[in-house]
Amino acid sequence: MNLLMISGDRQVIKNQQGPFYHLLREFCRYWERIDVICPMAAEDRLIFDNVYLHGAKNSVSRIYQKAQEVYQRSRFEVMTVHDYPPFKHSRAALKINRKFKTPYMIEVHHVPGYPKAGDFKEWLLKIYFEISFRFVARPAKVIRVVNRVQTPTFLLFAGIPKSKIVYLPSFYLDKEIFQPQKLEKKYDLLFVGRLVKNKGLDLLLAIFELMKKERPEFRAAVVGEGAEKENLKLKITNLKLVSQVELLGWLPTSQALAEAYNQSKVLLITSANEGGPRVGLEALACGVPVISTDVGIMPDIIQPGKNGYIAQWSAEDFTAKIKRLSDFSLGGNGGEMGKTEMIVESVKSFDYQKMIRDYAQGIKSLVRYN
Repeated sequence: MNLLMISGDRQVIKNQQGPFYHLLREFCRYWERIDVICPMAAEDRLIFDNVYLHGAKNSVSRIYQKAQEVYQRSRFEVMTVHDYPPFKHSRAALKINRKFKTPYMIEVHHVPGYPKAGDFKEWLLKIYFEISFRFVARPAKVIRVVNRVQTPTFLLFAGIPKSKIVYLPSFYLDKEIFQPQKLEKKYDLLFVGRLVKNKGLDLLLAIFELMKKERPEFRAAVVGEGAEKENLKLKITNLKLVSQVELLGWLPTSQALAEAYNQSKVLLITSANEGGPRVGLEALACGVPVISTDVGIMPDIIQPGKNGYIAQWSAEDFTAKIKRLSDFSLGGNGGEMGKTEMIVESVKSFDYQKMIRDYAQGIKSLVRYN
């Protein structure tokens, strides 16, 4: 069976080995051919023997035009569409469906502005999502969500029938990479993510400020790049946190990222809204506890006092939760979180091969019941 994916990923077309690249590495085993349309102009190319990447400027007409070209070569039988406001991918998928009668799934990985807006623009996007998504979603066979509670709750409120919502996690942990390692703990606190407003960077800095007052010798690392990087660097300087906070940029490989987790005592997630985030699961797989805001899949996974805590959007609450981690406050390896094995156990269901197999079967079912 041949598959067309309309993706929002911008890394794979640039030869960057991010999560989508690693998904395709295993996913391609379940298909005769996969064609991926990515939202940027680029040369078509082949990866993994049967995965073809196609760049297209992010407009409904360009995506539709590219899909027509692809269909002449592959005769794809099913589509999966990763979408977000203003829903260009879903609108293109509808045109493709009308032309070729191809059933499709819409994937909602993230609702901007929900449960909390990072800025006014995100708040507007949330309102637009509530009003518009029910109309673009109507022709799709199913709507895929990647967490059990948060996104389904929003979609039901937005008018999507419960029968149309399918939970298929998108977080595929390669446990040969993300696992506990016997490395020195260089960092008390770690942040991993794109350096953009919805990641809660001001909250992160406020946490660092409070920690400095109580433990001037604490060390933190920030992994990531993004539009707010220079602003973040300036604030770190102005707050006199240069000695405490190290900016590591993007790490080149998953192995390097796994080392960063293993060199840290606690991962912080300060986001206003998320679909996952994947980084929380990766840290847990490495035996590192997580303190997160109430976003995405984190409420499904975090077990207070066992593998981390859910915190309010306040530096004071985060700092209080950090203090409750005995192994942080005492600088040891034991403490309230218990053994590393307990933390790793909490994400055992996110097996790389199993999750991708279930994802493939979920898409193929659209054809069987079409």
